[in-house]
Amino acid sequence: MSPGDRERALLDLVRSEIATVLGIRSPSTLDINRPLRELGLDSLMAVELRSRLGAATGLRLQTTLLFDHPTPSALANLLGDKLLPKEESAPAPAELDKLDRVLSELYENEATREDLIVRMQAMLSKWTRLRDESADAGLVNKLRSVTDEELLGLFDEEFMSDKDSPA
Repeated sequence: MSPGDRERALLDLVRSEIATVLGIRSPSTLDINRPLRELGLDSLMAVELRSRLGAATGLRLQTTLLFDHPTPSALANLLGDKLLPKEESAPAPAELDKLDRVLSELYENEATREDLIVRMQAMLSKWTRLRDESADAGLVNKLRSVTDEELLGLFDEEFMSDKDSPA
């Protein structure tokens, strides 16, 4: 599939899920550059849309997804970035494959393999911690720039359900 076809497919997916959540019959009528709130998306619908997109793509999407990417076009671009890494990141998997082959050849006995496993698990823990710290810092920066209305909307999404909503 060409990059253009992938972009169109993602945009079609996003439009389709938005249309389903909003009860719109024809997804193609959605303006891809119009903010979802202007289309009538409320906080409960935002939770549903995030869940539907997560299920359709297999991605774990952030709670702030629709605040950070408020239009169908922005959502499709984000999903594309997460699902289809840029070409410059392609060598990393190839390098990992090469490392796997080299290590398989070098560490054939049990004792050296166990030592290698311990060291690689420590490396993985370090990289996971760095990733998590980076994500936490990004969230803190986003929270600093969020308006009171957006923060209350996030609170509603996470902690209020239909039965808990004030009548």
